[in-house]
Amino acid sequence: MPIHRYVTDLRLIAATDGSALESRGAAGWAWFIDSDNWDAGGLRHGTAQQAELLAILFLLQATPPHVPLHILSDSTYAISACTRWRFNWRKRDWVPTSNKKVVNLNVMKDLDEELTGRLVTFEWIKGHSGHPMNSQADMMCGHASLAVQRGRGFGPHGPGLTGEVA
Repeated sequence: MPIHRYVTDLRLIAATDGSALESRGAAGWAWFIDSDNWDAGGLRHGTAQQAELLAILFLLQATPPHVPLHILSDSTYAISACTRWRFNWRKRDWVPTSNKKVVNLNVMKDLDEELTGRLVTFEWIKGHSGHPMNSQADMMCGHASLAVQRGRGFGPHGPGLTGEVA
């Protein structure tokens, strides 16, 4: 079934989220469009920031590059990394102006590749504020984190993008 109903103003809207249960502990990521189009997973060892970035990366990889995408995120870190910082990091051969190292370098390089030449916009959504799509993504990444922590795999993988996007 085509997912025209999830496309507003000719762009696909999705929420992303990431969480970690403790510093460098079990982490989870999720992206959510609707109950038929979502995915989530976990990491044995990760940070909330890494999980936030992975949610965006896996969403980009799951959606057709020709479809404009509007991403709702409660992470100012992930939004800034994708919309501002990556350009300077790339220009400086992935060295920030602080001359330290880019945190989550491999994920950032993959995100840069996925975002380049693609129409993607971001919108900050306050976390835990009742936004329906953000709440779903938050719940899913939390379940993924717990599944990993409890040794039950890497979380509740979803169907991915099941519809055809016009």
